[in-house]
Amino acid sequence: MANFNWLFSIKNRSYYLVILLGLLQDASTGISSVSIQYLYKDDFLLSPSDATFMDSLSSIPWIIKPIWGFISDSFPLMGYRRKSYLILFSCLQIFLWFLLMASIKNIYIGVFCLIALSLASAFINVICGNICFILVSFSKNFN
Repeated sequence: MANFNWLFSIKNRSYYLVILLGLLQDASTGISSVSIQYLYKDDFLLSPSDATFMDSLSSIPWIIKPIWGFISDSFPLMGYRRKSYLILFSCLQIFLWFLLMASIKNIYIGVFCLIALSLASAFINVICGNICFILVSFSKNFN
């Protein structure tokens, strides 16, 4: 059975927000996958093979996920290694969802938005995973 004592021993409550953001981001990716398939089929009028190709293009940021961890650890943005990237890519996701909604009939903007959304989602996933790993490691060192 998993030991979740580290979760309740967090002193800085802002980490709970990071954990919640990571969970919500993963849930939104799963929920939106069906609607994205309908977007390909009904709005972009793509064949099943073309829709699969577009889906595979949007999975490229997930394949190169270790690069996002390297970037966030090596190149601090505004003095922070993780917080600024988390805020930046969360805002980028919000903007891209609205852009996708506004340009629903333009396939080029739509595919660009979906690939950029996948990149932002992968980046947020890496950062939230990294923060959770640090919290667990820190908790195990002091127990």
